[in-house]
Amino acid sequence: MTLLVNPDIWVALTLIGEADGEPYDGKVAVAEVIRNRARRHYNSDGTYIGTVLAPLQFSCWNAYSDRIPAAKADDVRPDVQECLRAWQDALAGSNKALGAVLYFNPQEAAPAWVAKATFLIEIGRHRFYGDP
Repeated sequence: MTLLVNPDIWVALTLIGEADGEPYDGKVAVAEVIRNRARRHYNSDGTYIGTVLAPLQFSCWNAYSDRIPAAKADDVRPDVQECLRAWQDALAGSNKALGAVLYFNPQEAAPAWVAKATFLIEIGRHRFYGDP
């Protein structure tokens, strides 16, 4: 079977939507969450595309207006190239997020799951958590 779309591109687009403006380590950490969720089938069908597009899991895909910046991404832009590198680092086995499967930006809102999850590390504006 050949996929018509490249999963690496979907992950990079998600990183643009979720971690644009974050330090490189923050982008890698978000990429690791995507990788970890897919591998563990944590709110995921086990594919990278299915993981990033799972309902209400990655906020950049939740609202139409949030999708626009990612949809306009051009692979020659430096920030897109950085997101692709961050994804490759995650696939190579990086562990900046310490095995996290959850994260959020506390400046935006605290999700309900945070009370039950195990805090692991803070990188940039995101806090990363283990499975509740």
